[in-house]
Amino acid sequence: MRVAILAVLTLGLSACEPEISGGEPAAAPQPPAAPGGPAVPEAPKPFVGGVDLSQPVNLIGTEPFWSVKIEGATMSYSSPEEPGKPYVIGSTKIVDGNKAELTSAGLNVTLTAGTCSDGMSDRVYPLTAVATLDGKTLNGCAIGTADMAKTKP
Repeated sequence: MRVAILAVLTLGLSACEPEISGGEPAAAPQPPAAPGGPAVPEAPKPFVGGVDLSQPVNLIGTEPFWSVKIEGATMSYSSPEEPGKPYVIGSTKIVDGNKAELTSAGLNVTLTAGTCSDGMSDRVYPLTAVATLDGKTLNGCAIGTADMAKTKP
């Protein structure tokens, strides 16, 4: 009786193994890939005229005096009359690494690679800036916030 039970158990266990052609058992399944899987390349950062737009950027203009700070998904417009009005960036379009267009409801900004002077200091900015605020066009210059701190006039 023991021999019969042992034979049934052996047949039952061998029936659990999948077979491939030739009657041999299939290879053992491979363990799952390591957590995280293969490394996914990081998306290229949005650079215009050497300025990393994924980092804070300052725009300034004179006559009239105004500024815009771009940080993350927001732009904040300031002037002597209006201290800090935020706008959520709806879209950002980079053209050939030489031009960026940032749009929001009420404030649109175009940054173009090229040296710019604010007309009031000896600082040279790497970008020209045009801000359109509620239909009014403002001209100025732009620079990365970190670079602005390094190049004080």
